[in-house]
Amino acid sequence: MKYIIWRDIVWDKRHSGQVFTEEYDNKEEAVREADLIWKETTDEEKRHFVDFLVLESVDPDENSVNHYDGNEVKRYI
Repeated sequence: MKYIIWRDIVWDKRHSGQVFTEEYDNKEEAVREADLIWKETTDEEKRHFVDFLVLESVDPDENSVNHYDGNEVKRYI
């Protein structure tokens, strides 16, 4: 399995947003890293988050169309 930290951020009304992802082979490591990112993110930065979660990918192949589909492990907003 692959575990993905998914951050969808909109900086202002002129931009449609940016998605940042990091992938891990271990669920605990992904959650630990996401917890750290969330803790170090300022309240001002958090205002721009549309989504922030850890996802268990249904398909570990990064080129697969459903790579980013899967079960939510932990949601931060």
